[in-house]
Amino acid sequence: MVTLPQLNEWSSADLLRARSLSPAIDRYLKILTAPTVSFADELRHQRHREWTRAALAALLTDLPAQNICQFWSESCLQILRRAWEKEELQNESVCLITMGKLGAGELNLSSDIDIYFVSEKEPSKVLIKKVRSWLNDLTEIRPSGFCFRVDLDLRPGGSTAPLVQSFEQMTNHYGYHGETWERVALIRQDIPLGPPQLTQDIANFCRKFSFRKHIDYGLFHDLQSLRSKIQAHKMTSSTADLKFRRGGIRDLELLIQSLQLIHGGKSPSLQTRSLSSAIATLQQAGHLSASDAKTLAESYWFFRDLENKLHSENDQYTYDLNQSHVLTSEQKELFTIKAESIAQIVDQFLSPYQKKVPATLMTSAEINDHDEKFKTAWEELQKIKLQSRSLDRDRNEWALFLNNVLVVLQKGVGDRFRAVEHLHQFLLATKAKTSFLSLLNQHLELLEELLWIFSCSPFLSQILIHRPELVDSFLLKTADINTQDEDLFFSSIQDFKLMSDLIASSRFLRQKNVLELTQNLSQTTDTLVLAVLEFLRKKWKEPLQILCLGKWATGQMGLTSDLDFVFLSDTTASEAQMKLARRFIHVLNSPHSGQKLYNIDLRLRPSGSAGPLIVTRSELQKYLTSQAAVWERQAYLCYRILPTEESVPLFTPRPLTTADQHELRDIQSKLLVNDPLTIDLKKNKGGLLHSELAVQAFALANEQFPSTPSFEGLCEIVKNRRDPVLGQTIYDNYQKLRTSQQLLILLSQAAEAKLSDDSADLELLSALLGTSPKVVLSETQSLLNEQKMLLDKLTDEAD
Repeated sequence: MVTLPQLNEWSSADLLRARSLSPAIDRYLKILTAPTVSFADELRHQRHREWTRAALAALLTDLPAQNICQFWSESCLQILRRAWEKEELQNESVCLITMGKLGAGELNLSSDIDIYFVSEKEPSKVLIKKVRSWLNDLTEIRPSGFCFRVDLDLRPGGSTAPLVQSFEQMTNHYGYHGETWERVALIRQDIPLGPPQLTQDIANFCRKFSFRKHIDYGLFHDLQSLRSKIQAHKMTSSTADLKFRRGGIRDLELLIQSLQLIHGGKSPSLQTRSLSSAIATLQQAGHLSASDAKTLAESYWFFRDLENKLHSENDQYTYDLNQSHVLTSEQKELFTIKAESIAQIVDQFLSPYQKKVPATLMTSAEINDHDEKFKTAWEELQKIKLQSRSLDRDRNEWALFLNNVLVVLQKGVGDRFRAVEHLHQFLLATKAKTSFLSLLNQHLELLEELLWIFSCSPFLSQILIHRPELVDSFLLKTADINTQDEDLFFSSIQDFKLMSDLIASSRFLRQKNVLELTQNLSQTTDTLVLAVLEFLRKKWKEPLQILCLGKWATGQMGLTSDLDFVFLSDTTASEAQMKLARRFIHVLNSPHSGQKLYNIDLRLRPSGSAGPLIVTRSELQKYLTSQAAVWERQAYLCYRILPTEESVPLFTPRPLTTADQHELRDIQSKLLVNDPLTIDLKKNKGGLLHSELAVQAFALANEQFPSTPSFEGLCEIVKNRRDPVLGQTIYDNYQKLRTSQQLLILLSQAAEAKLSDDSADLELLSALLGTSPKVVLSETQSLLNEQKMLLDKLTDEAD
């Protein structure tokens, strides 16, 4: 708690000067000399004593306004609590909700206190009587004055609503009738008094009501309107109104709270009652520039200092600086300068959000008169029904959105029919909410990227259609894992993976850089797996290592890659480690938001699926050195151990026997296919699997481990032990095949990448590559033939 000097710590000269500056201080010091005859008088004496301490600090010291506001807020809560206990409200299932500056712990010296009451069930007459008595304790005007002016109008339903509402009444109001200004008001809500469970229930509901999961740019309409109403209702011709003029306290607060509402659903750190904390977090997240954040923070507390000084004079609710005899002309002039700066910043963010629909809208006929499929899809799109509370505004937004879509389509995005078809599904998933339309109208670059994805990638389209709330994170190109709350953690890891996949895949579709794609997907996997492991270790405080194999180990995770791994421990696994391992598998392999994070393959542990879930390092080394089959040794050529990133060889390579060579050939013959009608990029001879098996076999035959756990590292062995050109060509061909494979996955929804003459995927791939289907087939087959010849040569030489 912030402490300020006690009254008896001030000198007589200081008190005399303060009395000359503040009639209110003079009045309260006189009242405090009189005896108290009732509980009400005791409360008022306590209030006047703490208020005078705060006013003296505001007038006679340079203490930060933030400290003085915090002290006064805490002092007020002590008085509220004392009256609460006197009326025995602590024995009732009712909560006191504080709002505004008191809720934020930033109360100024002559502000009303904004409160309301919520009970667990329908309030009884006894409870209502106690609440009324409590209010009377605080508000009754007596010879010793009053404690507080209390404002109950911010309660759900306003001044006509019941004094005490049940939790059900509160949730019904906000759920069915809640408005934007109420979402703003609840940002600074606190619940200082009441039973813990009801307190938690109210807080959870109100947080979800205020902070939505997706960015709602439609808020700008409502917030600009709210700003205009505030200024029209309160503002005088004077520019000296500290609170209500453009760029004043209310304008600044509205800006920060607006940004909190817009971004707080995605960034829990923005769900703070403190305006200072919100400004700092908005800057860290990139929503405010460093210079704007500094201007806002410094101006806010300068304004609040002026406010405290102004209110310290007469303890009256006034904001006209011209009425002050304490403030200097320099302070008033500086306020005007700072307010102008704040107004410019606020105008930048909350400028009138009125997009005018062009007088002449585009029509689908301007896109293509002859594309009947497109025209039919467009007509169906136009039939979507808006769900709206402000129909005129939303019709305008919808008309602008349709026009923007046609403008983008006219520029060219690929398959227009697919683009409109997927857009239709996306809008139905969003229920055509204005918040999504506003977001896309506000950010045309996002609309262009979405339509391009919709036109060419069913894989990514389905992610966005099933999870449309991800589109705002896609705009910001960010994804976070929430480790503070268990429920939020498990939903956030799914969002993190989907968002990371979207960002990496969209970039890959543009640039065709498969190495960057697979590295990004692998990094996402590392980040997610380590986050899950660390989160679970909060409960099972045991070390556990993960030995990554396959594509994960080589940093070449694809869009549909399984996770091949083994749990590793330095000692025999404890029961806690076993529980940790099982829970880890469950988290990664169970549907979150209807989709698994990863398919998991644990068959490479010693003894396969029948073996122990966790193996010790010594057991694994012994098994690989003396017992493992050649295909198992082959699988362990490339591995990493998380979280250490260790890749020191686990076993000593030994020469391949004739039986080993026959077994490797047999494995290849069983896994590889040669269908003359279909190209399977993975399983055809010369394909990805053939390349991996052949290069691994060459490494085993030469008793070599790669210098880095990657396909490139294996090809380095070919370069060093046989032929630099051969090794490099095999590697380059592999990357070309991998590029086509990942593109085909994105262009379809199939886990396997196959091409044939009549394949729709072939047409999409050729369009994306800017060539014809015939050329794609011919070049792919030639690439496979060349790679097969090189791999056969490598295999013959290894033998």
